[in-house]
Amino acid sequence: GPIRSRGWRSGSCTTGCFSNVLFLPGIEASRLYRPDYAGGTNQLWEPNTDGDVRDLYMNADGTSARFDIYTKDVMDAAYGTLGIYQSFLADLDRWKNSDRIIADYSAVPYDWRLTLDDILNYGRQMPDGRLYYSGDLRATSTPYILQELRHLADASRTGKVTIIAHSNGGLVAKALLKRLQDTNDPLLEAIDTVIMVAVPQVGTPKALGAILHGYKQSLPFDLIHPFLSPEVAREFAYNDPMAHHLLPSASYFNGEGSTVRTPLATFSDGPATQIFINAYGHAIGNSTELHDFLLGLEGRALPFSDDLTNPTVLRPGLLSYGENVHQDLDSWIPPVSITVHEIAGWGIETAAGITYDTDRKCVSFSGKTCVQFATALRYTPDLVADGDGTVVAPSALAMSTS
Repeated sequence: GPIRSRGWRSGSCTTGCFSNVLFLPGIEASRLYRPDYAGGTNQLWEPNTDGDVRDLYMNADGTSARFDIYTKDVMDAAYGTLGIYQSFLADLDRWKNSDRIIADYSAVPYDWRLTLDDILNYGRQMPDGRLYYSGDLRATSTPYILQELRHLADASRTGKVTIIAHSNGGLVAKALLKRLQDTNDPLLEAIDTVIMVAVPQVGTPKALGAILHGYKQSLPFDLIHPFLSPEVAREFAYNDPMAHHLLPSASYFNGEGSTVRTPLATFSDGPATQIFINAYGHAIGNSTELHDFLLGLEGRALPFSDDLTNPTVLRPGLLSYGENVHQDLDSWIPPVSITVHEIAGWGIETAAGITYDTDRKCVSFSGKTCVQFATALRYTPDLVADGDGTVVAPSALAMSTS
């Protein structure tokens, strides 16, 4: 096809064909591995035990504690039965190999534990297909996501690439596009469409429950969790950058994402909540109060690892990282050459906040009779229908101006 002004061809195909597809999956949707001790591989995610997840723990600065974690595939079905991207990956394969409406596609696995910068800066692919985004083997002059984008642009019948991004993959996509804009990279011209599916653009309250209490993080179920306990899930999130850039941002309070009116945290009157009421009133109403609450500036202690009722206290450095991500991305405006579609789920109960109140807890029994009670904090998620179970709809639609 003819050469465009900045190097990307327009392609000769104009009817009956479509742009190539780059797919960026969501959180916990790329499998993670480490080498085993016999020269093979040990799958850590999806996990089979808490020990697998402990191998994925991060350092206090948000870097991987292990130097040998890698990925190589996007999750089709979890544990072989629970469909994740199975049908969509089959669609992509059919569009390329049977319907032949696209020349190629790439479903990009990435180490979702890491910062967005790490995901875009690294991704070194080894001859056996292993992709390293952290550790000694991560350094590369051709980060994997950029490498795949260039390949798809070169191979496209239209000369263009459509990016489809789900959940955290949408934040990766926005960071990628902003970087291409900021560096005047001509690769930006090869992107025609971005489709964002359930992307927590200004964060989502479910992340608040997960990082503070391990809420809804057990595997496979809340009550039965041989694969991942909520205690280990909360410990994992404590040093994990990803968990921090999914928290509700300042824009959640004052932008498009503010149309869910449920406060992120509400404190009912009682002795266990008085420390919070003294500091924040009866509800967290702005980003400054949320920042202070997450850091425990009202004076609460860091709870023991098995105490999921009392909220943990976040690390200032990782919280600042998450806030800085949203300062960069929440106001991002796509170039006029790119069409953006936003898809939000609705009708499934989704956490929009947390209510804290005072509970009575038995601390001494005589036989089967409680003879001494003490007050204790209790939390209850506040659920709304404006979401898909993970992301509240207004956050998924936060770029809309109509």
